[in-house]
Amino acid sequence: MTLSTSAIKTGLQYFTAALLCALFGAVYELFSHSVFSYYMLYAFMIPLVGGALLFFLMGYFQWKIPGKVSRSLWQFGIAALTVGCLLQGVLEIYGTTNRLMIVYWVTGGAFLIGGAAAYFTGSRRRIEQRIKRSGILTLEQYYGEKLQMLRNGQQYLSDMIAEYPVKKTADGIQPILYINSRIKAPESLIPKLQKKGLQADCDTALRKIHDIIGVRVICSFGEEVYRVAEWISNRDHVEVIERKDYIAYPKPNGYRSLHLIVKFTEKGMEQITAEIQIRTIAHDFWAVLEHQMKYKKSVEHETVIKSELKRCADEIASLDVSMQTIRELLREWESHK
Repeated sequence: MTLSTSAIKTGLQYFTAALLCALFGAVYELFSHSVFSYYMLYAFMIPLVGGALLFFLMGYFQWKIPGKVSRSLWQFGIAALTVGCLLQGVLEIYGTTNRLMIVYWVTGGAFLIGGAAAYFTGSRRRIEQRIKRSGILTLEQYYGEKLQMLRNGQQYLSDMIAEYPVKKTADGIQPILYINSRIKAPESLIPKLQKKGLQADCDTALRKIHDIIGVRVICSFGEEVYRVAEWISNRDHVEVIERKDYIAYPKPNGYRSLHLIVKFTEKGMEQITAEIQIRTIAHDFWAVLEHQMKYKKSVEHETVIKSELKRCADEIASLDVSMQTIRELLREWESHK
């Protein structure tokens, strides 16, 4: 994984400042008859840890680089604390002190807090302003440079599942009928983040939302759903971190599907997770229509409609069981021929 140019440049600037502080402290202590002050060490560590190391980590883990406001506030905070430590070190070496030194600590701390606050709130504000201006964000606008990584993960999962070894069962049934995939659109993702009380930026979404990449696998029968899920669980480069069986334990509205939350283990893609939904074609028919209808606003007789949808889901589940029973009867008949 390579560091961004901006992260390298900023990190090296802080690293240079840390070296200069270390050199100043060493020279000053040398001419002060080896009198030592820990504040000279602090003056070296503050830009090293709070600046150089922080920005190198941002680049390595591909965190969002601060904007101008947050970066300037953070730099002022680091500078104030560093200068304060140098002056306090000089005073300590001379065996004196000054009550005005607290100004540096308070000012530096205030700037750091302001920089951190601007960093964590800036992305959400920019996104909300852009939505307000244009009404919608494209995938490219929202995900930025992370979009290609998401598309690679989406394609990898689709290709992996397409390699399911059983193309037709012994009774001539195709286990997997088709596979759909998508990357969650910003207009769907942002309200989900806001509902959870989270920032609406891409980095927060990647850390907190597990279904940005969504893959739907449609099977012929219920038993094939579990076989496909077991096969996916044993694949390389992906790890199942959560399993939700809504077939065995349906949602109150009647929804039935098997969900797998997976994360990628391949280097460079460790921060990506995806949701794989596996269900029968009968339940997919119900789920697609229910998903479309539940977003209708100001629907009359909403309670009745929900009740009817639940009844339809139960009937479809019964249909799945009946079709599975017929399949087993045919298998038994074939075995006795």
